[in-house]
Amino acid sequence: MTMKHLLLIFLCSCLQELHSLFFTHGGDGPNASDSNSNVGNDGKSNRSKIHFPINDEFLCKSQIVKIQETISIISKTSQRKEDQYEDDYTTFDWTGDTTSIDDILGFLHCQGTRLTRLYQIEEKKGAYKLDSGRVEFRQYRSDLMSLALCFHEKGATSHAYQVYQGELRRLFKDYAFPLVNIAHIHFRQGEPSNALNALQIYFKEVQGTHVTDRDSIIFGTPCHPKALFLEDCISALNLLGLTNFNLYNHQEALAAYNQALEIGGGNNDILVIADIHENLGTLEYELGKYELARASFLRAFIVRNVSRVKATNAGIHISSAFVPFIHWVLLVPPISRSLEDVVMIPHAFNYTLDILETLINHGGLGLEIDTCENIRQKKSTINIEDHGEEACLYMRPGHHENAELSSLQRIVLRHMRPQDIQLMKNIIQSVPPLSLFAAHAVLESLHHFHIQFCGFHERSSLERVSMLLSKVSKPLSYPAFPKMHLAFNSFQSHNDEKHNTTQLKRKTVVFVSCLFSGSEPHGQLVLDVIKRLPKLIFECIAVGIGSKAPGKTFLSALNGNYYASGNNRDRAAELIMSLNPECVVFVENINSPIMHFLAYERFAPIQILLMGAPITGGILSIDYFLSGDRLEHPFRTQASGDLSHVEPYTEQVVLFDGQAISFPEHQYHPPQDSSLSAGEAMYSSYSITSSNGDYSNHIGYDDLNVPIVEKGSIYMCFQNIFKMHPIFDSVIVDVLHGDPRGHFVLQAARVNHKTNLAKERIKKVVTETTCSKIPYSNPVKTRRLENENENVLSNYTMNEMDICSEAEALLSRIHFIPRVKSDQLTFLFQRATVVLHPFPFDGSKTASDVLGSGVPLVAFPQKYLRGRLASTLYATMALHEIDPGVKSTTCCIASDIGDYISKVLRLGLDTEYRSRVANAIQLRKHRIFDDQETSFEWARFFTRALGVRITDEDLSRQMDYVPQSWQKAEFHSEIILDQQRRWRRAKMEAHILSQ
Repeated sequence: MTMKHLLLIFLCSCLQELHSLFFTHGGDGPNASDSNSNVGNDGKSNRSKIHFPINDEFLCKSQIVKIQETISIISKTSQRKEDQYEDDYTTFDWTGDTTSIDDILGFLHCQGTRLTRLYQIEEKKGAYKLDSGRVEFRQYRSDLMSLALCFHEKGATSHAYQVYQGELRRLFKDYAFPLVNIAHIHFRQGEPSNALNALQIYFKEVQGTHVTDRDSIIFGTPCHPKALFLEDCISALNLLGLTNFNLYNHQEALAAYNQALEIGGGNNDILVIADIHENLGTLEYELGKYELARASFLRAFIVRNVSRVKATNAGIHISSAFVPFIHWVLLVPPISRSLEDVVMIPHAFNYTLDILETLINHGGLGLEIDTCENIRQKKSTINIEDHGEEACLYMRPGHHENAELSSLQRIVLRHMRPQDIQLMKNIIQSVPPLSLFAAHAVLESLHHFHIQFCGFHERSSLERVSMLLSKVSKPLSYPAFPKMHLAFNSFQSHNDEKHNTTQLKRKTVVFVSCLFSGSEPHGQLVLDVIKRLPKLIFECIAVGIGSKAPGKTFLSALNGNYYASGNNRDRAAELIMSLNPECVVFVENINSPIMHFLAYERFAPIQILLMGAPITGGILSIDYFLSGDRLEHPFRTQASGDLSHVEPYTEQVVLFDGQAISFPEHQYHPPQDSSLSAGEAMYSSYSITSSNGDYSNHIGYDDLNVPIVEKGSIYMCFQNIFKMHPIFDSVIVDVLHGDPRGHFVLQAARVNHKTNLAKERIKKVVTETTCSKIPYSNPVKTRRLENENENVLSNYTMNEMDICSEAEALLSRIHFIPRVKSDQLTFLFQRATVVLHPFPFDGSKTASDVLGSGVPLVAFPQKYLRGRLASTLYATMALHEIDPGVKSTTCCIASDIGDYISKVLRLGLDTEYRSRVANAIQLRKHRIFDDQETSFEWARFFTRALGVRITDEDLSRQMDYVPQSWQKAEFHSEIILDQQRRWRRAKMEAHILSQ
């Protein structure tokens, strides 16, 4: 401890026992000098101004100077209660070249202790506090709050926290609002539970029967429409909604947002109202309420722009005000209502991107825009479809390069008032090009995540999104590295002492993800790689985004090199840059807005995107995408000519040999809450119909909610409901038609509304394909129920009486059961007869879990990586070597939808054949886990990309890697050749049949 700190402690101890000193032990400040007390003729203390030698560049200088002045005034006017304190009224005059923030915070702590002792205001508990009713102390409280806010806004959150908690809450126990900002710090640091705790204390102190907040006692609770400090409560409710959303407490989040809008929704002068509409839109989207989400984003857009044009909020920049509109543009339905809806998604998405691109490049004048009401009056001259009561706008990008092909596009704005429609039109038309104001927009959420599940070639759309967002999103101020290209270095002999790797500086590789936690697959995807990369060559570091902490196995593999950045993009960027990486690996890109926008920056010479989300990022600052030969379709190496229309990546693709993906066989499962895993599904009906099972052999449900059936098969597809493409609905129906005693098990969403959308969609398909009469061919229009508070959408509403008995019998054999904890998945899969992998999007972790359970899995490889992740595992197992009759392409890997259904039914109905397949899987499943070849391929790529001169032989020796028979070139070549032969044969057959 420095002499400076010893002097501080000595001075404070002369005044009163220190409660706790909030030092962070940083910096070398000056030592305290001797000071004298000047006493005037009137016997009162006359104190000189307290002095800190603060540089001009000092953080929050003006706020610190103001606090110095206030403390000086309080000291001059204070009355000594007892003579024993006379020696304590000294003036602290700091001298020296610099003063650290820690010095100042330590001094403030001493002053607070001194003042509370001086005024002897004692609570029942015996603790001291300052009376915030006194003018000079209210000023001191205000100055402390200004200092805390300055620290907070400038990113010095640890210092802000010390002032909020260590000074304001310690000294002014009747001042509740610092709790809101304390909660904000906890939330940004990825500690939502601590944030929720602080907010609960705040609301307890400002409302209810035991109010302790002085302002609430005098002026009334701030949580009232006419409250003087209404914005305080609305800000707290907004944060309460965000915190509960982060903790999956969706109904509590919805209640917080609705309460905020109820008490302040009519006041557009309160800027946070726009934030609440925006956050409500994100929540509604998560709940599957797509149209309500669209309306909330547009309301946020209107409120923010109305505020922008007012003088009081002139600081709101145009691009920032258009953030909710950008969210609206990027909105993709999380659950499609029908196959027809999915087909329209790419068209609608790209059209809204046209609108956004026009606003960015040309402003509102580049759009032809009008309200539906005006268009209806002109419909004698414009051929449009009249939709009567629906509020909408018609828009067309006037400056779009294909404008002559465009027609007026009708954009329905459900749940919007007509006056809002007109106001939105005026706002859009008045905006200048957004690209002129790019430095001020920060997007806190992304909503085009679900476009990858639509089954289309999405590269061009994702590329456009990245290009447009890079023009309007706030950039980070970091130096750019030159983009480097892969250079294959000359190899050396391991006997070459000159280039011995032990003498080289280790290469720093930083892995970044929002899904490193123990139960998430993304952390497990890189776990073995981090473990096995040679420690003499590479130093592996991980930066975690969000609130989910990794498990002990992951932390052990990193040797403690793990940094959590919470929900703070700037903090994450500073962390990554401070690590001076040679390579940054983004494990995923589209799963989190922070992850997405971090990838726009250049932190290292080499930047890589991994297949956490198996699609391109479309971002120029990403150099490589890691995949594998067996994971990609043969057309990449066999087709010729310009393939830009089918190439799925904007990055340079690196194709690993072998399996290319690997998960650990023995996984760490953190403690989990069953109710959190299941969500609302735990308390919902699992069946699609209200039938009591009169038409089925269903007896009941077991402890994991899997149906117990009599002499029947269990067909299971236990994937997230958003991966269930509408085209897969017909597969479910055909399988159940093919096996009249079979039952189909699907995973229910945490949110009932999403599950109900999927149920209605399947119900429609079953009715259309089963009943002779189709009462469902013209679905009713989407409508909102009368009770707006329920926010319930009723789509494709079907009366149970419209379902024929055959359809009801089939529907009674489809079950949506709750999600289970990760450590229960193996037991769940083992209760299935056969597991179906969905398409066009499947999944690698689920496939390895199923095969690890020893249960047959049927997959249908697609054209792109997102639908080919299961087939590589079957290739590794080479089941035909165990039993020639169960070659993977015969039993489990389908060539088309018809083949897929046939394979599922054979495994479901042929007990002997299924046993042979299951036995072969059981004997070979060990090959797919902890695959050392995958880690070796990573290391081989890193050494070449980062310029480490080492031979493959030396590298394998350092990694203690000895290839097994299924990891050798001959084995891989045969698999690739077989894939190419099957592909060419399919192409020739298709050509012949088309003639």
